[in-house]
Amino acid sequence: MLSSAEIIQPQSWNRYSYTLNNPLRYTDPLGLFVWSDALGGSVSDADLLSNAGDDKKKRKAAQQIIEKRNRFRDALAAAQKAASKSDDPIKVLNAVASYGRENEANGVAVTFGAVKGGSVAETGANNGRPLNYNADGSISANILVTFKEGLKGNDLTIAVGHEGQHVADRQGFALAASSYLAAGYDQDVVFNSRFNTTVQTTELRAYRVSSFLAQGLGLPNLEQSGNRIWDSGWRQADRATLRDRAINRFLSTSSTYNQKLNNRGFPN
Repeated sequence: MLSSAEIIQPQSWNRYSYTLNNPLRYTDPLGLFVWSDALGGSVSDADLLSNAGDDKKKRKAAQQIIEKRNRFRDALAAAQKAASKSDDPIKVLNAVASYGRENEANGVAVTFGAVKGGSVAETGANNGRPLNYNADGSISANILVTFKEGLKGNDLTIAVGHEGQHVADRQGFALAASSYLAAGYDQDVVFNSRFNTTVQTTELRAYRVSSFLAQGLGLPNLEQSGNRIWDSGWRQADRATLRDRAINRFLSTSSTYNQKLNNRGFPN
């Protein structure tokens, strides 16, 4: 935690400070997510069915939306439960908590749909706008998390945790950017700070969460392109080393990541 301090931001040296000692200006809420328009937006499950009336096609469409919502809800709950059985419950719970509670806007939207590059899920900008520049001068992340159609069970639970870490990293940058800009620092300082994580950093964190969840779910192993990022046969003393070695090997050899490992999450 000591390495999280910033020389140019003395209040960050105090591990006990909260919102840079300015809780009236900066808040750190739990956060709340909304469903994408494809999943009914802010309309409740009951209202989706009510609005469909007796129209069989509309009722079927509403039931399909509710089924997808329930899949995500169940996966979120399963990830929270599995956290306690992993080597690092706090990392898992922080990733899961980044979504927040349901159906009040915090800049996070969740959906099921097409995902690029053969992945099972992705986290990106919502409607092409990665950040919201708010009227009060603060900045917040504008995030859309997309899970592949049909994804379910343990695969969805692991994906929820993995993408949750990406959500947390984006939210962390937005909060840091608000603080930097409010303090009068140049935009270049904001976008070149360590809070604007590289692809390698955020993916390493996210695949660690995937590994922890595989462990917590009781899976014998978890592989990424032949690289075993979790193995129940690993000795406890070796797990951290073997986990990170496999993840970094995967990232450095994967065509999805190896050409952009040093790219920042938010281009300046």
